[in-house]
Amino acid sequence: MQFSTTPNVLQAKLIVTNAKEIDMDIGELLKNIDPLRLLAEYDEEDQSYVVYCVDTGAVATGNSPAEAQALIKRILENDIRIAFETNSLESLFHSNASPEVKIRWIEAKTANPNKVQTITLDVPDATQKRGVQSELRVGKTRHSSSAA
Repeated sequence: MQFSTTPNVLQAKLIVTNAKEIDMDIGELLKNIDPLRLLAEYDEEDQSYVVYCVDTGAVATGNSPAEAQALIKRILENDIRIAFETNSLESLFHSNASPEVKIRWIEAKTANPNKVQTITLDVPDATQKRGVQSELRVGKTRHSSSAA
C-alpha cells in the first residue's frame, strides 16, 4: 500500500500477511528485495577505504576503493550462497549497520544522487533472471571513524 497526499512526505510500505502462508524459495525472495545500500568512505584514522552494507551490517576494508568494493561484493555473495544452502535469508540479514552509517548513506545519496553506482551480485541459482542489486555511495561525508 502506498499513500501520499503531497510530494514532500516520507512513504512507508505496508503488507499484511499471515507468515504461515508464505512458502517461497530463496531465489524468489531475492528477486523481490530492494537494492542493498552500500556506503564507501575513506577512513582517515586507519588510512583505508571502508565499505558498509547498510542493510546487512557487512563491512569490508581495502587500500583502494576498488579493493574494498571487491571485498564487500565477495562477502555479500558468500552470504547469498549460504542463504541458498540453508534456504534462509538469515545469513544475509543477520544484522544491519549502525544508525550513524545509515544517516551518512542518506546524506551522501542526497548530496550526490548522480554518483550512485549499481553493483550486481552473482546469485548461485543459474535460473535466476537477475542478480541482487546494490547501490554504492562513494565520497566524503561527515565521518567519525570511531562511529564504525
